[in-house]
Amino acid sequence: MSAKRRLGRLTMLCMVAMAALLGSCTTHPAEDSAIQRENIDISLLLKRLDGDYWNSVVMGAEAASKEFNVTLHISGPDKQGSPEQLLEMAKLALVHHPDAVVFAAGNEEVTTGIVEAGKAARIPLIAIDTETEEAGISSSITINHHQAGRAVALKMSELLAGKGSVALLTDGLGDNNQLRREEGIKEALAEESGMALIGIKPCLEAEGNCRSVVSSLLDEQQVDGILALNVQAAVSAALEVKQRGLGGKIKIVAFDSSMELLELLQEDQLQAVLVQNPFSIGYLGIKNAVLALRGEEVPLHVAMEAKLVNSDTMFWPENQRVLFPFIQK
Repeated sequence: MSAKRRLGRLTMLCMVAMAALLGSCTTHPAEDSAIQRENIDISLLLKRLDGDYWNSVVMGAEAASKEFNVTLHISGPDKQGSPEQLLEMAKLALVHHPDAVVFAAGNEEVTTGIVEAGKAARIPLIAIDTETEEAGISSSITINHHQAGRAVALKMSELLAGKGSVALLTDGLGDNNQLRREEGIKEALAEESGMALIGIKPCLEAEGNCRSVVSSLLDEQQVDGILALNVQAAVSAALEVKQRGLGGKIKIVAFDSSMELLELLQEDQLQAVLVQNPFSIGYLGIKNAVLALRGEEVPLHVAMEAKLVNSDTMFWPENQRVLFPFIQK
């Protein structure tokens, strides 16, 4: 398939997704008629604001805020922030006395700090994309990152017919979600007798070194497969493999998606991506905050779906809502 035709298919898919998204937004009020519309202030605190994933979270939160007449205050660093930076932003968010806080935290230190501040302010706290058992949170909305790690590792084993050397690319920042993914990957690969994890390499987006990390990795040892825990690492790996003419020979499985990643997936420069539904995560975060404020029952844990998608299945209708995020029904 030509590059022009691939781009055309992706553009058409985006148009279809947006049309369906607009339709779903207009039909939701009837489903949630029990939630009275009232003026509510909610702070949405994210661990970063850039990238397709977090843009989709914001879109979902904004859709819910319009539906439930919520005034939404969004804050977070432009890039991945330090724990200290996130805690400072949480304190600033509480200065404005919001009715509730919906937050995504990078680690337990940040989660604990936000929960302590929220308890002092006596307001509902909703955790999104944050696995935690911290008491004091009204609801947490996330995938199971450990199981997600197992899923990508087992997919890699399938691609390599159960035998091969695999490298793992992380962001090196100690993010809890990525640590759980890493644990799941190690566990699953250890169960596959022919599979070997040959290295865990930090790929630091802020330093722009992802491509050089992958290049050194391929120069130094035999690599049959690469597992990338974030979009930047996946794109860097795929571009380096493509430049070396090894696309399809070195297997790549990644987390999350972007337009660039989907184009590389179509070109078979990587073989599968595990995608979430960030739009729904943002939407449900605001919705559950509204429910909690009204004293209605809120699920303590909301298990979100994650799906492995490849170039053959990315255009299936049932996969469009996870590639181009929709409201979780």
